[in-house]
Amino acid sequence: NHLGFVQPITVKSQLAAAARRFAAGAKWRAKEISSLMPASYILRNPRDCLEFQDQVRSGMWIHKKDRTHNSQGVRLLTSQEAQGFAQSCGNESSRGLVQRYLPNPLLIHGRKCDFRIFLYIPSSVPLVAFSSPVWYMRCGHEKFNLSSTDPQNVVTNTKVNGKLRKGANYSELVLGPKQVQAILSETGFDSDFVEVKLAAKIKQKLTLLMEVLESQADHLKTTGYELLGVDMMLTSDLNLWLIEVNSSPGMESSLGARQTAVEHMLPLVVGSQLDLLRFAASGRPRESL
Repeated sequence: NHLGFVQPITVKSQLAAAARRFAAGAKWRAKEISSLMPASYILRNPRDCLEFQDQVRSGMWIHKKDRTHNSQGVRLLTSQEAQGFAQSCGNESSRGLVQRYLPNPLLIHGRKCDFRIFLYIPSSVPLVAFSSPVWYMRCGHEKFNLSSTDPQNVVTNTKVNGKLRKGANYSELVLGPKQVQAILSETGFDSDFVEVKLAAKIKQKLTLLMEVLESQADHLKTTGYELLGVDMMLTSDLNLWLIEVNSSPGMESSLGARQTAVEHMLPLVVGSQLDLLRFAASGRPRESL
């Protein structure tokens, strides 16, 4: 009973296309939508190619292949490589997308980090979603170096190219909300930054993501459920960016604060699904859900 329309947000290039279509139908919200995720261009889309060719010299770019996991298929491009992608953009052999590389991530102890947030959609008719307040942050195990194209430095995944980081201490690299707040407080952040300000930013981005998803489901007739892993990154100017949405988020509970996040979320998900099964068996109309 998984959602039949979730692919437009879980496939990297389709998420970029879905956000673009949503923006085209809500032009008064263009600024808000443009700040949902870094500028992304699909390499087989002629319109995207024109924009990418115009923007290629304005920053750093990362190439992402579709349907890959654990950072496989993710590569930071040199300026020469980016220009090569721009020149060949639109060719039959072009695959995936290029996305503007965020040069100013908010560093934790000098390391680049992102957030993994569990997003649970128990029902699509009506479309309902819950995010777990107990997320976890994943950090690279090397000091961030903007000029490095080494995948160990570029990505924050606990696994790089499908393998755990060699020599990494995940109790220091996979952090929960309270740990993140304690570190930020040491650098002058308000004591309620994570619980209040960051939580509001996360809710705003997830709400917009759900609007994008709902816009792809105009003809939905059946119900379904989904558990997604949403990755976001906070930059030094305190902007929160959506990086990608994972349809099969890792559920191993042994890596640092991920255990707390998984153990908090799973009973709620299972309990909600059982409640929905009981509701379906009761014969009551869906409108009363």
